[in-house]
Formats: sequence, structure tokens, C-alpha cells
Amino acid sequence: MTLASGDKRLEAKHRLAHTAAKMLQIADLDTTAAWARGQGVRVPAYPKEETDPHKPNSQAAVKSRLCSVEWWDAQRTKKHRRDAEAAQIRAGNVSKEASPYASQEAVDNYQYRQTLLDAWKKNTWLISNEGDEHSLDDADREHTAAFIKFAEFMVRVNGMSAIASDDYVSADIVDALPEHMTTGKRGGALADIQELTVFESADPESWVGVFFTLTTPSRFHRYSTRNNGKLKLNDKYDASKTPADARDWLQETWKLTQTTWKRKTKHIRPIDGYGFRMDETHHDGVSHYHYAIWVKAKDAQRAVEIFYNKALRGAHTDRLTKKGECVYGLARDATERGATERRLSFKIMTSAAGMVSYMVKYITKGLTGADWDDLQAGVPSDQTIIKIMARKSVWGLRQYAFWNAPSVMAWRELRRITDVQENPLLESARQAAHGKDWKAYTEINGGAACSARNRPIRMMRESKQDAETATDAHNQYGEVINQVRGLLVDGAEIRTRLKDWYLLNIGSLNKLLVQKFLRESDTKKSDLAPTFSDDIQGVIDQAKTQGKLHKLAERAGIVMFSPSSSSALGGSPPLGLGLVGTTSHAQKIGGDAA
Repeated sequence: MTLASGDKRLEAKHRLAHTAAKMLQIADLDTTAAWARGQGVRVPAYPKEETDPHKPNSQAAVKSRLCSVEWWDAQRTKKHRRDAEAAQIRAGNVSKEASPYASQEAVDNYQYRQTLLDAWKKNTWLISNEGDEHSLDDADREHTAAFIKFAEFMVRVNGMSAIASDDYVSADIVDALPEHMTTGKRGGALADIQELTVFESADPESWVGVFFTLTTPSRFHRYSTRNNGKLKLNDKYDASKTPADARDWLQETWKLTQTTWKRKTKHIRPIDGYGFRMDETHHDGVSHYHYAIWVKAKDAQRAVEIFYNKALRGAHTDRLTKKGECVYGLARDATERGATERRLSFKIMTSAAGMVSYMVKYITKGLTGADWDDLQAGVPSDQTIIKIMARKSVWGLRQYAFWNAPSVMAWRELRRITDVQENPLLESARQAAHGKDWKAYTEINGGAACSARNRPIRMMRESKQDAETATDAHNQYGEVINQVRGLLVDGAEIRTRLKDWYLLNIGSLNKLLVQKFLRESDTKKSDLAPTFSDDIQGVIDQAKTQGKLHKLAERAGIVMFSPSSSSALGGSPPLGLGLVGTTSHAQKIGGDAA
């Protein structure tokens, strides 16, 4: 018997889950996880000692994943997509001369998956425990539009710039720097760090804006560029490396940099600062990171020097000390030609606002696809953004990340609060959020460069309750499901989310209604009229129109909320849908839906 390709994949995922279960019986988790990584999948990091088996990514949860057929199926699907795109890169199908950022295959796959997702959203409804019903598709469109993301991002960035503008380093200090370190296209390099000694004469507590660009070693790139702009094959290219490996290298560099900046000893003070970074792609799909960082003038030179020591670290965690081994670096990374000029570059901003104007083109490209070079070449922005999103989807990339900034989730929760609050701290933060004043919100919530754990306004989460047992709900891997419930303001709980919500898929509801009808009547499936499914769908459509999907779901036997959380739904009378006990299909399905 010949198996279809889909059947082979089904067989493989069952075989891998079964093998993992057997290995866990005869070996420890470390051995099994190492074997799983050898299959090309990523195993979540887990604690060395088990404290609570229900915590996220506990040892018990990781074991459950390794024994799960569904987990292996998802991991193999992800691996297949990445292997296919890596093959396209090696074949030269991802470049500015072919298909920039992502292959056409990846774009087609992304658009197909988005079509499936859109269809699912249109067939799914949000239902609250108080009887509210909304289409998930409508709710999603209202909150995820590109212009909304862009507007919020610019509010945050402008607020960060405004914090530094109140006490920015004096213009005469910045003017003393060489022109290429401030306004030139090339920017500063390793040899220019000594020029930053000019900040020793500045107010040590004044802010300095530094724009960094961090690129990966040459071995991650399929092509290099000639002086005439034409592409040529890169003889240093390592075909085993992918954009995901490049991302790991970039993130390790930043992690090592942050760790050193935060280090505090008897003789070394930590470096305070804040900012954000953006992921921009080369034409070959490999990332490089742009960082907009504000630091104190007294720390500017040391911050830049530490960043260079990590970017040029080679196989060690630091370029100078040669101590410790890093995971993603190689010795040749530190010595390759041009590394000291191109691996990391920096510019000193002449003003705090200058950082925003410099970064806006990267922000615009990442969120809307409007790239000046592409537009000049006649490439519409909608084509660019699709390729950017396809690349992000394949490789699991995070486009933006903020450093030492207050929680944007708390900011959004504050904007949900419309009533005047008695707590003065909460009320001032609420007014700042409604006034779109990120600077005021930051200053109220601990100030710039404050660590997340020390901020007075944070998110409040509680474990979700199981609808049937009224105990802590767990996911399929045994982990407690935590839900956002409101804010913690100086330790006091402020609840902003008073409703529970349930995702109801109409296709699943349809199946349950059919099953219930067959179970509670003597009708056989073969006896159903051809219009029976249309009759069921008609009842569902009527329930949508009347806002009574929640009652129909209850009639189908779906338990959406625990008794303690149900208010309007708890006393709902059963629907008189006539699903049982009548003689014709029209009567059985088309009864009173009120």
C-alpha cells in the first residue's frame, strides 16, 4: 500500500512522539531534548530543578510537548517551511535581482495561510459571560490595522524623544565631533570611539542619543555586492546557516551587551538608558538591527565600547577578555576583513528629535512597506509589506522591541478606563494615556531607564478558571493559563477586565448541533434530507441576527463559563429550537429561535 505525502507526515509525527515517550522512560529529559533538537526542532528552555509542574515551560510541560503528536506536527510543519525557504536562499531565489526579502514560494504560502486565517476569523464569534456577541473578524480589523500600529508606535517613540529633549547634551559638544559621526552616511566605527571623550566636558547627567546598526558576519550572506552594485556569490557563505541563525547571533550580541551594561561592582557602575530596536532585512532575507538608544553623557563612550566588544567577540563572550564561550559566534567573526568598520556602526544624534526623524523611514517600512528605494524602483508598498510579513512568518522574527520602557499593555489598559479614578497615581496615568502623552506616562510610571519590576503600574494576571470544575484551567501540556485581569498600581489591584470571553467557532457549533440532533432522535444520518445542513445553518444565522448565539451554544452542550463567572448566561432558558421530538426536518431545525 502506497502512502500519500500527507499520510507519511502523519506517520512521522506519531513515530516521533512515540519515540520521545520511550526515551523518557529509559533516559532523562536532557537526553530526550537533545535528541529532539537533532530532529531539527526547537525545544523550549526548562528549569534544571522542577518546582511547580504547572508553571509555563516546566519540565513536566516540556515532557508533555515531546510526547504530543500535535506538537510534533506543528514543529515539523514549521521546519518544513524553513527548510524550503533555506533551499530557496541557497538556490539564489531570494535577492534583489530575484525576489527580495522572501521567495515567491514563501509569499504564496503566507498569502494562502492568511486566507485560511481570514476564513476562520469570519467564522468565529466572541461571546462574553454577559451575553455580548461580536464577530472576531470585525474586532480584529478594528485593532490590528497597520495605521493604528504605526500611530501607536510613533506616540511611543516621540514620547521617548521628548524625555531626552528636556536635558539633551549641548550642541557645542556634539559639534566638536567629526562630521561623519553625526550626519555622514558612513557613521562612526571602532577607531572613532576615542572621539567620544568630548562628552567628558558635558553635563554628566545629560542625555545622548546614539543610533547603532548591527550586522551579521559575512558567513550568513549568500551574496556580496560589487562596487557597481551588482551581486556576486559570497565565497565566505556558510550554506548551513539560515536567517533564524542570523537572528540568534544578533540577539546573543544584544543580550551580552545589556548584561555588561547592567553589571554593577565595587568599581563599575551600571549604564542607565532606554530605547528600542528594529529588525530590517537585507535583500537576501538576513536581518540587521537598528538601535535607537539614549544614554547619559557620562556613559556614552563606555556604552559604545562595550557594544563593539560584543559585536566583534568571535568565539568568546568579549573581544578583549577572551573569556567564556558564546553559542553562536566563531573565531573568524572577529578577524574577518572590514569587521571593525561594518559589523557595528554608530551615529551621535545632534538633537533628541533627530533620532525620530532618522528612524521614521525604518518604522514606516516595517509597518506599512513604504520603502523609498522600492518606491523609486516602481515596487508598490503593498508588495513590499507582504514580502516582509512572509519573511517574518517563516523565520519567527520579532520586528520591534523596546528596552527599559514602561509596559505598553498597561498603557492600553489605562486607555480602557473611562471613569475618573480616586487613586491619584492611577488617575494621572489614565489622563496621560488618554492624552497620548507617552512622556508623562513614563515619568509617572517610574521614569526612564526603570526596570519592569520596579515600576509602580504593572499588569495584573490571574489564572483562568475551568468552566466545568471551577479550578485553575490548564492547557494541553498541563500549564496554568494566566489571563490579564487589570492593573497593579503600587500593589493594589485595579480590575479593568470584568467580563470573560469565549471563542465560538461556527463550524464546530454546526457539527455539535448535528450530533446532538442524531443522538436525541431516532433519525439516521442517511435519512437526513439534502437541505438539512442548510436548515442548521439557517438556525445559526438567525441566532447571529438576534444576538443569541450564546443560547444556541448552550443548547448544543458547550460549557463556556464557570457558574461563578456567568451572569446573563447562567439563567438562560433552553432554546425552543425543536431539535428533538418533531417529525420533519423543517420543524426540527426551523423552530422558534427566540
